[in-house]
Amino acid sequence: MNTSKRKVYLLRWNPSISSFTAEAYDKACAEFGPQWYLDWSFYEHDKVRPCDVFFMLRQGENQPDPGIYFGGCILSFSYPGKDWRGTGYTRWYADLEAFDTRPIAEGPHIATEALEAAIPDVDWRRGHSGELLTPEQGSRLIELWLDAVPDSELGYI
Repeated sequence: MNTSKRKVYLLRWNPSISSFTAEAYDKACAEFGPQWYLDWSFYEHDKVRPCDVFFMLRQGENQPDPGIYFGGCILSFSYPGKDWRGTGYTRWYADLEAFDTRPIAEGPHIATEALEAAIPDVDWRRGHSGELLTPEQGSRLIELWLDAVPDSELGYI
């Protein structure tokens, strides 16, 4: 995959505080299978472009089985919207196509411990959602992903 023009974003998801609950995630997996659409807020939103890549990291102190559960393609530029927490603050969102989703009970495709060992300069336990990775970090994460999910749609974009 040529990542020289595509940026790679790390999206962080803590189902215990997110408007996207674990139950809603599992329902989407059951209803739509491994590929479906959603939107998500991006902290580093000003460089988000269609065809960039994202990976969804489940995290949180009380969350079992942290790690990357799915990846995908960004479909839109970022756009402003209401805060998903209901605070009145403006958040920036992008539309996404998720690939390789699977029920939470199956665990992550890549566990946090494996991410920490392979790419130690990223804080895999804390941070904001929509973190733009460096080109080196992004390339390494894509390599890890394709090792873990060799038939992933991400290998074709």
